[in-house]
Amino acid sequence: VWKRSGLVTYYPPFFFAVGSRRAAEAASRFLDRLVGIRLLRKLIKAIPYVLVALSVIGSGFLIYSLVWQMANAEVFQKMRSFYRQNPLAGIGVVGIDPLLPLAETLIALFFAVTLHELAHAFVLRVYGYEIRKVGVFFAGPIPTGAFVEPPGSVERKMKPREVLELAGAGIYVNLIIAGIALIGYFWLLSGLRPQNPEALTLLTRAWNNPVYLFVPPLMLSMLNVPSPTYPPEVWFVHSWLGTSFTVPMSVLHHAFFLNFWLAVMNSLPIRPLDGGYIVPALVKGRTGYMLSMVITTVLLIVLLIPLVLFRFL
Repeated sequence: VWKRSGLVTYYPPFFFAVGSRRAAEAASRFLDRLVGIRLLRKLIKAIPYVLVALSVIGSGFLIYSLVWQMANAEVFQKMRSFYRQNPLAGIGVVGIDPLLPLAETLIALFFAVTLHELAHAFVLRVYGYEIRKVGVFFAGPIPTGAFVEPPGSVERKMKPREVLELAGAGIYVNLIIAGIALIGYFWLLSGLRPQNPEALTLLTRAWNNPVYLFVPPLMLSMLNVPSPTYPPEVWFVHSWLGTSFTVPMSVLHHAFFLNFWLAVMNSLPIRPLDGGYIVPALVKGRTGYMLSMVITTVLLIVLLIPLVLFRFL
């Protein structure tokens, strides 16, 4: 039952959520107009395949990257040295994590989180479920996420395929946003005009091997590694934007980076991530719900303990 006193819920020490029933009703009316679009209904049928494939790829990549870094002692020591010198790096809190500049990150997260949750809500409306509340999570004054509150544990009522569509809808949208941001980034990159031989070498390397896009842009700067996103001064002039190209390129780089990695990491088959619904949806009919949750917990231990050990030891 909606009560005005329930508008704000606090999660100590500095986290709280602001939710609205009226906003949920407005969102439902908007989404109900989209439900009738046949193309969108067909697109959600592909979500389970994308979710499962991305979960396998993400799990394999996480394990491979940890093994590779540990097998390459020099790289491993550089990374450990970087995190020891910057203990707040990588914690993921906007405004505190030095790898997440406030303006660019908030712009990227606004679209990433808002459209992610609207995608979940769209699937709920497709199958006729109510949206009880929508809202925003805050860490102090900084918005850090959004939420859509369904009527109870709908995943226990839905068919396995419907559960995968619901769980993967937000990830699907994050991948789409990442793709759009990547196209925009390379469009801006095509307008850069190098002003010295070093800039030309950097631009050529960026086109031939754009692996830097998968690294936090500010991490490269902190490691004194030049990139087209944050190049040294007077290295480039943009054919359309002059010298004012760094801000839009930074926004697009962060939009790609955050949406891509949100999609990949959120697809891992562990709770409370969206990918945590994969195992229960696929096996609970044979093993029962409780055993499926045990399997998910084991996967959590297998995937996250090596990551924690690498980051903090």
